[in-house]
Amino acid sequence: MFAALVACANRSIDGAWYGPMPLPEAGECRVRLMPTGKFDFACAGAKRWAGVGSYGLSGSVLSITFEEVEVNGRREADMSRTLQADVRLAGNEMSLQFAGQSLTWVRRLSPPSATEE
Repeated sequence: MFAALVACANRSIDGAWYGPMPLPEAGECRVRLMPTGKFDFACAGAKRWAGVGSYGLSGSVLSITFEEVEVNGRREADMSRTLQADVRLAGNEMSLQFAGQSLTWVRRLSPPSATEE
Protein backbone atom coordinates (compact mmCIF):
# COMPACT_ATOMS: atom_id res chain seq x y z
CA MET A 1 0.00 0.00 0.00
CA PHE A 2 2.85 2.41 0.80
CA ALA A 3 4.27 1.91 -2.72
CA ALA A 4 0.89 2.83 -4.22
CA LEU A 5 0.78 6.05 -2.19
CA VAL A 6 4.30 6.99 -3.27
CA ALA A 7 3.42 6.30 -6.93
CA CYS A 8 0.40 8.60 -6.66
CA ALA A 9 2.42 11.35 -4.99
CA ASN A 10 5.11 11.21 -7.69
CA ARG A 11 2.89 11.53 -10.75
CA SER A 12 4.84 11.28 -13.96
CA ILE A 13 3.76 13.52 -16.78
CA ASP A 14 6.62 12.48 -19.08
CA GLY A 15 5.66 11.32 -22.55
CA ALA A 16 3.97 12.42 -25.75
CA TRP A 17 0.74 14.35 -25.23
CA TYR A 18 -1.71 15.32 -27.97
CA GLY A 19 -4.11 18.25 -27.88
CA PRO A 20 -4.24 22.01 -28.39
CA MET A 21 -1.67 24.51 -27.15
CA PRO A 22 -2.69 27.97 -25.89
CA LEU A 23 -1.34 29.59 -29.07
CA PRO A 24 -3.33 31.36 -31.84
CA GLU A 25 -4.44 29.03 -34.64
CA ALA A 26 -2.22 26.22 -33.34
CA GLY A 27 -4.66 23.39 -34.05
CA GLU A 28 -3.77 19.85 -32.92
CA CYS A 29 -0.34 19.60 -31.28
CA ARG A 30 2.09 16.98 -30.08
CA VAL A 31 3.84 18.01 -26.85
CA ARG A 32 6.71 15.82 -25.63
CA LEU A 33 7.48 16.27 -21.93
CA MET A 34 10.88 14.74 -21.21
CA PRO A 35 12.14 13.50 -17.82
CA THR A 36 14.91 16.15 -17.99
CA GLY A 37 12.35 18.97 -17.57
CA LYS A 38 12.61 19.92 -21.26
CA PHE A 39 9.79 19.81 -23.79
CA ASP A 40 9.29 20.16 -27.49
CA PHE A 41 6.12 20.67 -29.47
CA ALA A 42 4.79 20.81 -33.00
CA CYS A 43 1.32 21.88 -34.14
CA ALA A 44 -0.54 21.28 -37.40
CA GLY A 45 -3.01 24.17 -37.47
CA ALA A 46 -3.41 27.17 -39.75
CA LYS A 47 -0.19 28.41 -38.14
CA ARG A 48 2.40 25.64 -37.82
CA TRP A 49 3.86 26.33 -34.38
CA ALA A 50 6.93 24.37 -33.22
CA GLY A 51 9.52 24.85 -30.53
CA VAL A 52 11.37 23.81 -27.40
CA GLY A 53 11.47 24.88 -23.80
CA SER A 54 11.39 23.72 -20.22
CA TYR A 55 8.59 22.73 -17.88
CA GLY A 56 7.94 21.97 -14.25
CA LEU A 57 5.08 20.58 -12.21
CA SER A 58 4.67 21.91 -8.68
CA GLY A 59 1.64 20.47 -6.96
CA SER A 60 -1.16 20.98 -9.46
CA VAL A 61 0.50 23.85 -11.38
CA LEU A 62 2.29 23.18 -14.68
CA SER A 63 4.72 25.88 -15.82
CA ILE A 64 5.98 25.84 -19.39
CA THR A 65 8.69 28.22 -20.56
CA PHE A 66 9.17 28.69 -24.28
CA GLU A 67 12.85 29.01 -25.23
CA GLU A 68 12.78 28.79 -29.04
CA VAL A 69 9.61 29.01 -31.11
CA GLU A 70 8.91 28.98 -34.84
CA VAL A 71 5.71 29.78 -36.70
CA ASN A 72 5.48 28.48 -40.26
CA GLY A 73 9.25 27.91 -40.22
CA ARG A 74 10.17 31.44 -39.06
CA ARG A 75 11.65 32.05 -35.63
CA GLU A 76 9.52 34.15 -33.28
CA ALA A 77 11.72 36.63 -31.43
CA ASP A 78 9.26 37.61 -28.69
CA MET A 79 8.21 34.16 -27.39
CA SER A 80 10.45 33.91 -24.31
CA ARG A 81 7.70 33.64 -21.76
CA THR A 82 6.30 31.29 -19.16
CA LEU A 83 2.71 30.06 -19.09
CA GLN A 84 1.12 28.43 -16.08
CA ALA A 85 -1.84 26.08 -15.96
CA ASP A 86 -3.81 24.42 -13.20
CA VAL A 87 -3.66 20.70 -13.96
CA ARG A 88 -5.91 17.73 -13.25
CA LEU A 89 -4.33 14.43 -14.18
CA ALA A 90 -6.47 11.31 -14.65
CA GLY A 91 -4.32 8.49 -16.01
CA ASN A 92 -3.37 9.44 -19.55
CA GLU A 93 -5.60 12.50 -19.72
CA MET A 94 -4.50 15.91 -18.49
CA SER A 95 -6.97 18.78 -18.10
CA LEU A 96 -5.25 22.18 -18.17
CA GLN A 97 -6.65 25.59 -17.23
CA PHE A 98 -4.52 28.34 -18.83
CA ALA A 99 -5.77 31.80 -17.76
CA GLY A 100 -9.42 30.96 -18.37
CA GLN A 101 -8.80 28.65 -21.36
CA SER A 102 -9.57 24.97 -20.72
CA LEU A 103 -7.58 22.43 -22.73
CA THR A 104 -7.24 18.64 -22.64
CA TRP A 105 -4.13 16.67 -23.58
CA VAL A 106 -4.11 12.90 -24.01
CA ARG A 107 -0.91 10.86 -23.58
CA ARG A 108 -0.41 8.35 -26.40
CA LEU A 109 2.32 6.24 -27.95
CA SER A 110 1.36 7.46 -31.44
CA PRO A 111 -0.69 10.34 -32.87
CA PRO A 112 -4.48 9.96 -32.92
CA SER A 113 -5.90 8.73 -36.19
CA ALA A 114 -8.24 10.95 -38.22
CA THR A 115 -11.22 8.80 -37.14
CA GLU A 116 -10.45 9.43 -33.43
CA GLU A 117 -10.44 13.24 -33.68
